[in-house]
Amino acid sequence: MTRFFRFPRLSVLAASVAMTAFAATAHAQDEPAGTSYLAVRQPAAVPRGQRALGHGSHAYQFVVRDPQAIDKPLRRGSYRIIAPDPFDLGNGTGVYDGVTDALGRTAVFRFEETVDVTDWRVQPVVGHGGNSQSFSLRTPDGDPAEDVPYLIDVQGKSVYCGHSLPDGSSVIVRDPTALDVSLFTGISPRECRALKRRLDAVVRLRGFQARLRALDGLHRRYRHSDDIDGLLAQKREALVLGAGDATALRSLARRKLADAHGPEERAEVLNGLGYSLAGLHSMRHAEIARGWLEESVTLHPDWNNLDSLGWLEHRLGEDAAALPLLDRGIEDFLKTCPADHAGEFAIGLGHRGAVLWSLGRRIEAIDMWATADSLTQDGSWTVGSPDIQVIAHVRAGDLAAEGFPYPDCVAKLHRAAGLLNAGAAESAAQEADPPPSAPDAADPQTD
Repeated sequence: MTRFFRFPRLSVLAASVAMTAFAATAHAQDEPAGTSYLAVRQPAAVPRGQRALGHGSHAYQFVVRDPQAIDKPLRRGSYRIIAPDPFDLGNGTGVYDGVTDALGRTAVFRFEETVDVTDWRVQPVVGHGGNSQSFSLRTPDGDPAEDVPYLIDVQGKSVYCGHSLPDGSSVIVRDPTALDVSLFTGISPRECRALKRRLDAVVRLRGFQARLRALDGLHRRYRHSDDIDGLLAQKREALVLGAGDATALRSLARRKLADAHGPEERAEVLNGLGYSLAGLHSMRHAEIARGWLEESVTLHPDWNNLDSLGWLEHRLGEDAAALPLLDRGIEDFLKTCPADHAGEFAIGLGHRGAVLWSLGRRIEAIDMWATADSLTQDGSWTVGSPDIQVIAHVRAGDLAAEGFPYPDCVAKLHRAAGLLNAGAAESAAQEADPPPSAPDAADPQTD
């Protein structure tokens, strides 16, 4: 979950990538401005070392942009392609993950007929693992912010330096653990590279105290830079959460709560700390996390705090206790259905799907995951299984016609993100809305 941003003159949408129209043409060698990819080809033969998927005489292959130099190809780097429905990329879905060759080229996709690839997204990937996160940078007018230097921080790891693609997107960051990711602008590429070298050295140190002293030294070095100072404070917090003892954890909470004013701010602090602690694989100090999250719900029982406590209960194996909390959180979100929080809603739906799956309610779980996939389609909602993403993506196509759960809110979020046209979204909402006298037993709202 994204916790902290610094964006001068920019807005950032976390996990908001999918189905944005790109100004591209199928036969172009070098694409016009605005495309996520550097070029699209129609090769007569499959280049050596690359795969061919699908069948037919019409072949398409992309050249992926290097996010550190977006006018150059990404050589031997990971990428993800997302094609809108009804495209099948030869694997049963519209999503494909691969590695480019020495010239930055993707796999080749074959079709029986000519294909318009205008709406295809081709995005670089860094890291490994089932959890993923990406960002979309926008100007105040809502236009894509191209070639903006950024720094992405992954909790407990180092940082990644890059530039936004012409469509405003960042790289997709993957990690085996639950992602707590932040994006910073306002840090120059040179500063970012220097900071990365120093943080890489910190990550390689052994022992909690050695890393803590090194981070405190960096903090003193960068004390005059607000942006880097904020990032280092976040890194220090992540280190304490990941490796500190109970005394260090409670000291961290006291320091952060001292700057909070009123119950909502205190709840926000406790939720951030508790959710981060709950996301660790080791589940160390689970009772401290539970205490923080229970207090956050007591102070302010909103959808975000309820979701975090429900997710912790699931991670502790208490699914019967988790589901009512997640349901209360979703009910609170539906009261206003804020479009600027669609990515977080998708993560909540992903959490509910995981609980339903554990309870044996498999069909409802897949529908939750499919709805989450329709809202972000970049994998940020996933509970860690690439197979789940494939199943959910296929099911999302069916639900677009049958009707999504929570139809009114989901239709609103689709319209806001441009993922479905307004007419289709409204149609889906009407079809999914059951008559009052006969509730739909398959609708998760009737649990």
